[in-house]
Amino acid sequence: MTFSLIETLAIAAGGILLGKGLARLFPILQDLCLPEPVLGGLLLCVLFSLSEFF
Repeated sequence: MTFSLIETLAIAAGGILLGKGLARLFPILQDLCLPEPVLGGLLLCVLFSLSEFF
């Protein structure tokens, strides 16, 4: 699966926003010492990996 530059930037922006939202909803996630964009990016990677199976 390949992404264009625009798709990659959209995914990165989504990861940042998702990480910020998760950090606000679940303050315990801030104890993981991961920056918010990294947290969102990890979740997006998991979601994309799971989407390969379905």
